[in-house]
Amino acid sequence: MPPSAPVPRSRRRRPAAWTATALTVALAATAGTTAPATSAPGTAATAETDASAATSGDPAGAGSGTTTRVTLVTGDIVDVTTVGGKTSVAVAAAGGGAVEAYELDGDTYVVPARVAPQVRAGTVDAQLFNVTRLIESGYADDAATELPVIVTYDGAAARSASTVAARAENLPASDATLPLPSIDGAAVEVAKADAGTFWDAVEADGSVGGIWLDGTVAATLDVSVPMVGAPAAWEQGFDGTGSTVAVLDTGIDPAHPDVAGQITVQQDFTGGNNPVDGHGHGTHVAATVAGTGAGSGGARQGVAPGADLMIGKVLDDGGNGQDSWVIAGMEWAARNGADVVSMSLGGWPTDGTDPLSQAVNELTAETGALFVIAGGNYGPSAYSLTSPGAADAALTVGNVTKTDDLASTSGRGPRVGDHAVKPDLTAPGTNIVAARAAGTAMGTPVDELYTSASGTSMATPHVAGAAAIVRQQHPDWTPEQVKAALVSTAIPRDGLTVYEQGGGRLDVATAVAQGVYAGPAPLNFGYLPYPQTELEPIVRTVTFSNTTAAPVTLDLTATATAGTTPAAAGMLALGAPSVTVPANGTATVDVTLDPSLGAAGLYSGFLTGTGPDGVSVVLPLGLNKEPEVYELTVTVLDRRGNPNRGATVQIGNVDDSSTHVSFPNLDARGQATVRVPPGTYSALSIMTELDGERYTYTFAGEPEIEVGPGGASAVLDGRTAVPVTADVGRAVEGVSAKVEFWRFPLAGEAMHYRYLLGEPFTDVFATPTEEVTEGGFHLVTQFSLAEPDLVVDGDGLAAFEPEYFVYAPKLPDGRFRHDVVDAGAATPAELAAVDLEGKIALVDATDGQWSERIRAVAAAGAEVAFLYNRSGYPFSGAVERGLPIPAAALDLSEAETLLARGGGTVTVHSTPVSDYLYDLRFDEDGRVGTDLAHDVDTDDLATVTSTYHADAPERTVSDVNPSFAPWQVSSFDSYRYFRAPLERTEYVLTSSDLLWFKQLSGYETDEVMLARHARDRLRTLEPGDELEDTWFGAPFVPTPRREVLEQERMAIPCPACRDDDELFFWIEDLADSGDGHYGAWDTRWENSATRLYRDDQLVVSRRTGRGVLAAVPADSEYRLEIDAWSDAPWSFGTRSSTAWTFRSAAPASGVGDLPVQYACTDRGHRNCAFLPLLFASYDVPLDGLNRAPSGRTFRFDLTVGGQVGAESPPVRRVRVDVSYDDGATWRPAVVRATGDDEYSVTVRHPKDAEHVSLRIDAQGDGTRLEQEVIRAYQLD
Repeated sequence: MPPSAPVPRSRRRRPAAWTATALTVALAATAGTTAPATSAPGTAATAETDASAATSGDPAGAGSGTTTRVTLVTGDIVDVTTVGGKTSVAVAAAGGGAVEAYELDGDTYVVPARVAPQVRAGTVDAQLFNVTRLIESGYADDAATELPVIVTYDGAAARSASTVAARAENLPASDATLPLPSIDGAAVEVAKADAGTFWDAVEADGSVGGIWLDGTVAATLDVSVPMVGAPAAWEQGFDGTGSTVAVLDTGIDPAHPDVAGQITVQQDFTGGNNPVDGHGHGTHVAATVAGTGAGSGGARQGVAPGADLMIGKVLDDGGNGQDSWVIAGMEWAARNGADVVSMSLGGWPTDGTDPLSQAVNELTAETGALFVIAGGNYGPSAYSLTSPGAADAALTVGNVTKTDDLASTSGRGPRVGDHAVKPDLTAPGTNIVAARAAGTAMGTPVDELYTSASGTSMATPHVAGAAAIVRQQHPDWTPEQVKAALVSTAIPRDGLTVYEQGGGRLDVATAVAQGVYAGPAPLNFGYLPYPQTELEPIVRTVTFSNTTAAPVTLDLTATATAGTTPAAAGMLALGAPSVTVPANGTATVDVTLDPSLGAAGLYSGFLTGTGPDGVSVVLPLGLNKEPEVYELTVTVLDRRGNPNRGATVQIGNVDDSSTHVSFPNLDARGQATVRVPPGTYSALSIMTELDGERYTYTFAGEPEIEVGPGGASAVLDGRTAVPVTADVGRAVEGVSAKVEFWRFPLAGEAMHYRYLLGEPFTDVFATPTEEVTEGGFHLVTQFSLAEPDLVVDGDGLAAFEPEYFVYAPKLPDGRFRHDVVDAGAATPAELAAVDLEGKIALVDATDGQWSERIRAVAAAGAEVAFLYNRSGYPFSGAVERGLPIPAAALDLSEAETLLARGGGTVTVHSTPVSDYLYDLRFDEDGRVGTDLAHDVDTDDLATVTSTYHADAPERTVSDVNPSFAPWQVSSFDSYRYFRAPLERTEYVLTSSDLLWFKQLSGYETDEVMLARHARDRLRTLEPGDELEDTWFGAPFVPTPRREVLEQERMAIPCPACRDDDELFFWIEDLADSGDGHYGAWDTRWENSATRLYRDDQLVVSRRTGRGVLAAVPADSEYRLEIDAWSDAPWSFGTRSSTAWTFRSAAPASGVGDLPVQYACTDRGHRNCAFLPLLFASYDVPLDGLNRAPSGRTFRFDLTVGGQVGAESPPVRRVRVDVSYDDGATWRPAVVRATGDDEYSVTVRHPKDAEHVSLRIDAQGDGTRLEQEVIRAYQLD
């Protein structure tokens, strides 16, 4: 590329571990598991019992600084690092593709662009890419080496276990663990190391209909049993005898006296062969269904003590499980004679189309079993009712207290999506005392045999027992009839909507005795789109049943309210004011809704029938009248004027962010029409186009669109887009790039979206816009540019840039001449016909067998392989590691030029590692201008000379450099991979209002195995700054966080502070010696032990040196010890021991001296002060491999002082010792003071030593630091 070329061009073919993106966001700590219906929100890892969560001890807004890795089902890799109250998510994109990232309902999603259409179509579960949920569900790589998924299949093949198992077993890199024929699917465990191979096979298998996250699931009477009327039913002879209830939970304690003799069969679906309850939830639930009360002299009987129990263990002894375990248990129970299936568990709110809900509907229709399911504990918010309770066929249960008050955590409707009425009814579920499994402590134990627990988990078995009683009374009834009987005889509570209580609180006594019922239950009229004046009346037919020997006449009323607004007169009309139901017969009445009447809103109501002698049936009914909305039609055209139906579009309300439509489905015309309330809207998009064989990316948007009567339309017209370019005055190619937009409403949350540009890409474009008049608007484009790593030219040949396959070796640095030979498709016959010895093989790899072709030409003597394909699309994907020769990809046009000239001799210019890098960020604030060609002035650049150390040559290192504008709350950026040791000059286009936050990761091998992390402090870079920085420089020691104190945008954990009765420490166990750096080993390698002594007495011993430790107000002597070591295969800096001895008392009232940016403890700033700790920092002049010369005198600098921002305690004495035998023997070094807190250390390195260990002892007034670092650095 000529030096003046303004367009950053990148066509690197990066395999899965190499194209990376980083997203810095605040990840919501929401639960990601299907929880037993006893858990409060956010505690899904335990059985669904209401309990207060323990505080973490972290400072408000301060993260842990550790990194968690998650491998997605597609092979993409996500690294999550919490920092300063925010979370950085770095994504290594499989196959070099683009990546979309966005937040939805507080969760962060990272979706490979190649999968996004299937995600939006619903054939690929979006939860597979929900980073927040995957981590919370225990699917991080340090917790699981496999990712469980559910694969469903299309086609007319018989639904049998053998059919779906055979299909699933054909998928590579996975194990089919459970056939799930009820949903024509199978549970599959995907090996994360080969997830990309699995995904390629899924995409190639035309019979795969969908793929879902096999979500983790977790579990969710003496007063309550009489409360629901069970004793009255017993008196009539109905105690569940002859009915079988399957309890799918954590198993059971078969020896408990309350269930002994009740169990007919048990089975474990959790991967083991032990259905015994090691958690306690299942035993508690089962006893509530059918316990005899034998352990309490009969006082604590279950609802249906005569029923038989089938026990399916679908949750492990931690109270957790997987969707597939639950489905397998459901199939087993329903197909083996269960009349009722009790499921006190739940997942996430869904619309009832998820695999669990589908299985409920399918098995209900197939077997006639009634599934009684907890509604979950994500209340009190609406739309919080969870799967599988979201299923149409489920009898879904909410939780009330023993005084009939709705529990605050009880899951609420309407159901997500169609606004249907859920739950169906409620039952007591708060402080329920039932059987306690031996050796467990679930809930609040009452004694050895009983425990108390709360949640919809406890409410559900009450209803399951009641269903068993009704099935005993009416063994020929369908599950719909049993459901209608229980719902229509429930007792509604005034002041609650049907979306909170369904038909009301369970009353099994009435269900058994009354003999008059109504159904279907509930009565859903659905969602009524605006304007309702054009809608036809909606008729629902209600069937009244009478099982008594005499006719019954019911007077009928239908009422509904939207909030406090009653339905308009005539809105709900009955076909008759009363109905006479014949003896042992049925009668029907139509209920008609006139959509044209009444105000808009979510209506809750009841159809009530009252008869003589207190007979009453009540059916919950609901409907949602859409408010005033108008159509907004958005059309997306690419730069050629063609419809672009693959564009990502975001539509949002500018007034208050109340309306946000993500990813509307664009039709063949590139159009989508959405219905929105009147107001001002933005429609913003990013689209991808294939320009030749390279991708281009275009932002197109209308930041302000007025929508009112008559609707509105907007054309996001790529034809008006202008190029976004950067000219730095020298030859560059794109390493990475991004486009992101932010639209801030006048109130509420910003609408934002990010697109990491996939490779290969060429150009970025943006459509000019008018200045916004409401809220804020920002378009950010960012390029990382470096010297081209491979350029080919020759006589009469225009220069072009092949792109290395990263896993193949690179040519050494330099200029080489080679002959190019056409090797065809590298078949044996073609290779036998050409001489490739010492030449460049030009290979047609259209069939995708890239690695095989490279190995074939290498075996034939080629020194380099250039691959091309004739598909018209860019190369995308990975090559194998360990290829024998350098290999690079060409555009077809480049290959055809070489073919046309008969190969010939070319000159290859190789720069495998660039010694310069540009980070260029361009912001368009308020509008997008008409000229986006940027000439980068060196006066606007900050220059950072960075030295990257390693412990061995050719170590793989990646860095990312997020930036934050004052308005910005997150950053999505690209990792850059390179080899260390390296010295590189980095130019940053910056301004005084930007914050930068550089992060580095070191790797053991090209397998991208994380070993070590380092992060810079948040810092400002000013144009014209000239700085030096050192990364992974030895020694590695415990280090306090050092931040830019003038910045107030992020909470910073105080390194060592205290208030009245707590000490707070935020000390990194093993950080490099770079100024202001902090970091840690990967959690798989890192180990540490922390001990705190007060007046020589051990106060606490735990793993980490971060968090809150107890103190006393009185003046005391403390000793904090941190031992840190790593098992990573690095050859130095893997072990240290540090001890701080200091005196401290509670700070005097009002004298807290922390800067406002620091957070002291989790209780806020308060009266907080620095502790007088000393810290050592080392400036050791080592080479790139962290080596010092052996056999000579060597000097390095040492600084011993207090924390940044604190007054440093006076240091009276510093001693340094060195060891050359890993601390077996020590010898003193020469220490000379050179300034305040600064020292020069001189040692004599022997010739035959390999490593140097250091030990320092620094003492001051009331404080002391002792530190020992084994193998602090190496000797050459």
